[in-house]
Formats: sequence, C-alpha cells, structure tokens
Amino acid sequence: MAESADATALAADSDPAYREAVVDLLAAIAYGEISAFERLAEDAKAGAEPGRQGRPRHDGQR
Repeated sequence: MAESADATALAADSDPAYREAVVDLLAAIAYGEISAFERLAEDAKAGAEPGRQGRPRHDGQR
C-alpha cells in the first residue's frame, strides 16, 4: 500500500501542471491569510481606546 502511495506522489510531483496548480493553491491560501490579518489589524485600530470604559459612541463624539 505504501509503495503505491509513494509511486503516486512521485508521479504527481514530476507533473509540471500539477506542481503549478499546487503552488497557485498555496498562494491563494496565503493571500487569504494575509487579507484576514489586515482586516483584523484595521478592526483593532478602530476599536475602543485604551482606558476608556463603556460602549463606544456612534454619534461621532468621543
């Protein structure tokens, strides 16, 4: 069983189209992770100020 899995892995690894598809998939996943982190960082900047208690006001006043 392990021999057939090794043979399949070697065949897939030697296929340039397969390798390019895997690289593209990993790039898309990495882009999603970076985008999510950027959104999280922006949300943190817009969060409540340190030392301030209670809910933030939505009328533009601080």
